[in-house]
Amino acid sequence: MKKFLLILFTISTFSLLITANDVEDYLRKESKNIASLTSNTRLPRGTVLTVASAEIDSWFNINGKGLGEYSGWYLCDGRNGTLDLRGRFVVGRDVLNSGSSYSNIDMKGGLDKIVLTVDETPSRLHTLEAQTSASGARAHNYNDITYADECDVIVPMYRGIRSSTPNNRACQIGRTTETASNDKHIITAATSNVGGNKPQENRPPYYVIAYMINVGVSI
Repeated sequence: MKKFLLILFTISTFSLLITANDVEDYLRKESKNIASLTSNTRLPRGTVLTVASAEIDSWFNINGKGLGEYSGWYLCDGRNGTLDLRGRFVVGRDVLNSGSSYSNIDMKGGLDKIVLTVDETPSRLHTLEAQTSASGARAHNYNDITYADECDVIVPMYRGIRSSTPNNRACQIGRTTETASNDKHIITAATSNVGGNKPQENRPPYYVIAYMINVGVSI
């Protein structure tokens, strides 16, 4: 197991440097000695400390109020008028940047997960162009009606040259169109939508610790 370097300097007047194989074990063994020390170091009201010890559960009552030597301290869980730092990262105040999201105490924001909007996605262009292959030169055969006298091909009435004669029989001659050159056809299409529109992780790697705040007096 890795060794930890622990400096205790918060609510007591001493500064103790220790190396322990197990910080939790040290805190359990030395909790009485730590509690018996007299503190004359006054921390500013509103001081927030981070605690990475499971022992913290025994320092506060069920309402988040500090017990014994932790009197005047409260868990930062939104109760007792405290700020709610549960599941929160903290950032430094930035009063020099007028457009900063961190210019005032108590400002908050951010999301655990987000779904990107169209405006938030990278700019991109999708184009699709296709064409048929050349089909080669070709000609088309067709029958041409000529005149309506003394012929045996049945056609609609008055379709012959001599249309004044109500005879629906005509002659027809086979003809062929001029040969067409090779040609291609351009096809324009659109791609279909893809993606599941699911939220994505929006947090850096994290480690859970507890926050406690000094209000200066027990309320």
